[in-house]
Amino acid sequence: LTLIVLLLIFIGLNSRFETRLHATNAAVDISQIPLRIGEWTGKELPIDQLTTDVLETDSVLMRIYTNAQGKEVVLAIVYYQDNRVALHLPESCYSGSGSFIAARDIVAIPLADEAGFRANRLTIRGNKGNQVALYYFETSNARTSSYKDMRWQRMINKVKSKSNNGALIRFSTASTRSPDEDLALVKEFMKAMSPVLTHHLFDVGP
Repeated sequence: LTLIVLLLIFIGLNSRFETRLHATNAAVDISQIPLRIGEWTGKELPIDQLTTDVLETDSVLMRIYTNAQGKEVVLAIVYYQDNRVALHLPESCYSGSGSFIAARDIVAIPLADEAGFRANRLTIRGNKGNQVALYYFETSNARTSSYKDMRWQRMINKVKSKSNNGALIRFSTASTRSPDEDLALVKEFMKAMSPVLTHHLFDVGP
């Protein structure tokens, strides 16, 4: 009974999420995400079997997108469809590859035609070069910077007989500019790409 009451309270507080979507139980092919978004053109990056084994899903996408000025942003998506597998956070992946997180905070991501959302920003230092990465979690009706909130949302969606699909979405770029310029570049691409990802991963309809 206590759990049911907590779930009802949580549903009532659902406005803490940036909600705006419909739910779907249809199979999702993340390879159908467009390679061309406005002035950005994407190219597939290889994903080895070890990576998909560790992540426990075959629905993994990695691409590098380049704009008209030759600036590059890497998009990485780990998508879980109707299962309970725990997501592997980017902090662990970077640390495991020999890099370290020099700074971490949360930034606002404005969108043109809908409410914006918040994403985690990582400042990464390592022998493979310095990077800035922004990532967030998405479910069928929310974007959030919080892993705990994403897990709660998936649980609620399952109780309400909706899809409990979820994704970790990461954008990153090499730190070859000032921190403000790095952030502006990634946010520019996120502003164009995030609504497209929502449509292909979670929206109902064509």
